[in-house]
Amino acid sequence: MIVCVNCGVDLETSMNYCPLCGVMVIKKSDENNEKLRKIEVAKQEKWRYEIKRLNLIQKKRLARDIISVILLSILVISVLLNFLISGNISWSWYIILICSCLFSYLWLFTSKKAIKLLRFFGSAVISGLFLVFLDIISGRQQWSLFIGIPLATALFLLSYSVYYIVKRARRRVFNLIALVFLAAGLLTLLIDALVSNYLLGVIKLSWSLIVFISIIPVSSIMFILHVRLKKYADLKKFFHI
Repeated sequence: MIVCVNCGVDLETSMNYCPLCGVMVIKKSDENNEKLRKIEVAKQEKWRYEIKRLNLIQKKRLARDIISVILLSILVISVLLNFLISGNISWSWYIILICSCLFSYLWLFTSKKAIKLLRFFGSAVISGLFLVFLDIISGRQQWSLFIGIPLATALFLLSYSVYYIVKRARRRVFNLIALVFLAAGLLTLLIDALVSNYLLGVIKLSWSLIVFISIIPVSSIMFILHVRLKKYADLKKFFHI
């Protein structure tokens, strides 16, 4: 049993690199042990220093590139396996669609030039296209036109409305929670209406009314607390985060 010269982890004699820190294993039989150790430690320190020097945008781009390579690898492997097993592309269409959607989200939210409104709008468009293509792959049941796209549009409008109101508010305490609850309640009403219209051919609200009526008192209490507790300017300060 040998020990890593950098982090002190016990290593197997057959190991050439430490699995924890990546430094080359220095064995007793090696010459110039100290010199080799310093070279390996210097390489590790240089790599860590270069990572720390990156600003937030550069770190986002690095993470984006790594995730993009992973998604591309998953996509290619899935298509090849599907083709080799069944002789055509069938279930791998779902993998292609999911990877493409994640790839689009990734580039949208890591792009330096994309403003917040464009990101909200782009998210709605990507979600809508994802649902349309998913409907096509599933057999053209047209649920994406009657449920998917209206729901994605409503989610975009509600999310941006909450963001805009909160952004313009002087204090963000319980009003943020109240707005999120109200937006969730309105979304349940829309989901119930769209699903009932798609399945029954008529808009009929049932369970969503119970959810929305239950949310109204909670949101009202949050708004009252927001008005009464004026000394707290932020949720983080209120909850001592």
